[in-house]
Amino acid sequence: MKGFLGREGFVWWHGVVEDTADPLLLGRCRVRVYGFHTDDKTELPTAALPWAYPMQPITSAAVSGIGTSPTGLLQGSHVFGFFRDGEEGQDPVMIGSFGGIPLNPPDTKLGFNDPSGNYPKKNNGIGPPGISIVKEPDTNRLARNDTDISKITVVVPKVENTSTNIKSTPDIGGGSVWNEPITPYNAVYPKNHVRYTESGHIEEYDDTPGYERIHQYHTSGTFNEIGNGWAADPNGTRVQRIVGNDYEIVHGHKKVHIRGKEGLNLVIDGSVNITINNGANIQINGNTSILANNDVNLQVEGSLKASGKTIEFYADGDIGFSGRTISFITDKNVMVMKQEKRIEVNSGEPVLKPKRVDLKGGG
Repeated sequence: MKGFLGREGFVWWHGVVEDTADPLLLGRCRVRVYGFHTDDKTELPTAALPWAYPMQPITSAAVSGIGTSPTGLLQGSHVFGFFRDGEEGQDPVMIGSFGGIPLNPPDTKLGFNDPSGNYPKKNNGIGPPGISIVKEPDTNRLARNDTDISKITVVVPKVENTSTNIKSTPDIGGGSVWNEPITPYNAVYPKNHVRYTESGHIEEYDDTPGYERIHQYHTSGTFNEIGNGWAADPNGTRVQRIVGNDYEIVHGHKKVHIRGKEGLNLVIDGSVNITINNGANIQINGNTSILANNDVNLQVEGSLKASGKTIEFYADGDIGFSGRTISFITDKNVMVMKQEKRIEVNSGEPVLKPKRVDLKGGG
């Protein structure tokens, strides 16, 4: 039996992607193939090119939506493949893509070019930071870390937007000012493995000795970076910057253990709301200081009890006690009251008459 793949001539080809908008959503691309198709788009327009199927690796199931979507190619990508129908050349399959060093921007009038004129990029002013342009290798700049262009990558906005001079507890902690660590990026080719998307999302797995990193970056500027080589703490430090809002939902338990001697340093420029729908236990084994620069309101629906070796109340103004019964008991049945002027008992309305705190009512 003849006329099927494997029993006839195996025809390889090299082509350029001109259309990625597959109406069947299978990752197919229209590819103009060198030697089979002309570059004259009036004679053979892009719409007349056959759809080429993507061949996926065995690490992707490619069935029932399981695996990696075959949607990474762009118009202008150079691809390599074969024809399942041999010399008929109407059923192409794409095996993979390959880069180079493009010397000229795309010519939209000719075939074998990106019809939209986007790729390869003409200059660095178009597209996300760090995208390669003509006369540069198509390998991502973060993977290359070329000396002359290293300043034009996502590393620049990350460093420029680093938070500095963050102040914590200056009044009671003796003063503490700290900075967000600057990325330790110092990749050496070919150790940094980069995945870079069209809009500027980035994944890096950097194996550069002494500067090993795992980095995820969103085009908005939000990123998560784990690495070695940090100036403050060289090994395994993580820095996370979120430029928008952050939501974390945990349906099970969550346990956090901070083993460092410096513990937790938390600075919040806005307000804090904490709701605990069950009981709470707080144990502090060292001295505790709480500084409130404004009023403090405490409302307890049950009983409030306080005990200690020594309990002191001090106010620059008045101190008031209000209740149905007020008891003062000493171990020697002695009460000492000292007043510079006089002590009055049952002498009318007190100077300060405490009122019930009502936080539920918004007071």
